Amino acid sequence: MSSIEEIVASYVTTGSVVGTVNSTLSIMFVIYGFYIMLFGMSVQILCKRNQERPNGKLYLGWTVTLFVLATITNGFQAWLMIQQQIIFFEAAETREYDRLLRYLLGEPLKTVPITLLSIGALVINIVADTMLIHRCWIIWGTSKRVALPLMLMSLGTNIFGIVFTTMGLIGQSDTTVASNAILLAQSNRLSVGYTVGNIIVNSTITLMTAGRIWWISRQARALMGQPINAKYKTIVAIILESGILYPLTLVVQIIIYYTTDPTGSGRVPVDLGPVVWQFAGIAPTLIIVRAEMGKTVDSVHQQVSSLRFAVGDQDARRSNLHAINITVGEQVLSDKDSGFAPYRSSRSIEEMV
Repeated sequence: MSSIEEIVASYVTTGSVVGTVNSTLSIMFVIYGFYIMLFGMSVQILCKRNQERPNGKLYLGWTVTLFVLATITNGFQAWLMIQQQIIFFEAAETREYDRLLRYLLGEPLKTVPITLLSIGALVINIVADTMLIHRCWIIWGTSKRVALPLMLMSLGTNIFGIVFTTMGLIGQSDTTVASNAILLAQSNRLSVGYTVGNIIVNSTITLMTAGRIWWISRQARALMGQPINAKYKTIVAIILESGILYPLTLVVQIIIYYTTDPTGSGRVPVDLGPVVWQFAGIAPTLIIVRAEMGKTVDSVHQQVSSLRFAVGDQDARRSNLHAINITVGEQVLSDKDSGFAPYRSSRSIEEMV
């Protein structure tokens, strides 16, 4: 076997020619089909009640942006994998490897779609982080002490992502250059750090959001009893179940890469990249839809309003009781709470859309 045949041998197997491409595209389009349905429902929900929700336009903009970016990035992924399958198949059938070698070593046909989908994935992650941090910020009473650390964590992670992505794009542009090959290898190693950073950031946002609502439930139970506590538990469950999807997908991605491709060659049975960037958009969208479908609590604003007990000014200042309004998606939860950061004014119950 010649040296060229040894180099390309692993790329012209049935698994590389058929298995990886078909499995990746199949999973990508199945999830995208679910995302289309979810997106349609969320837009209908947000448009229907847009006038009633001060933040409705903001969340609608984020939701549409995430879906459009996911659609475009999916298109680049399909373009990349279909052309890859054609090149691999031709090489396997004809035993002519010149085109395959040019493709593997770096050519515009490969680097252009990779560049575009890499940018798309990064922007999706930034938009999703912004949407989730905003929701957490509102729930925590618009406290800067909560928002700023989360923003810095997200900013640091995404800057790190931009750095390693840039290194990878430069490296794979022409791997015949020794410095480029080194850059590509370093980028592959750094990508794990970026993934771990995303897991930490998104898990933190999810836990802080759900934890805040759980804390409010303790205060609400004292005022309204067990029924309202059960409703708060439902809303916490929605936040946790929907918010954990993205970090969980990232964990699975790391496991697959480390168990099937420990050398970082790029030959994996399935590329979970499309799954990851779609779930980044699906997670916040799913919260909106599940809330509207009645899986979260109904508005209890009037119930809480009836429980405004007469207390002295001194006791009020000491307990720091104030009205806090929580909305997850479209349904609303409103209650009194000992707040982390008191509101300067009463907030509309729609503000968390």
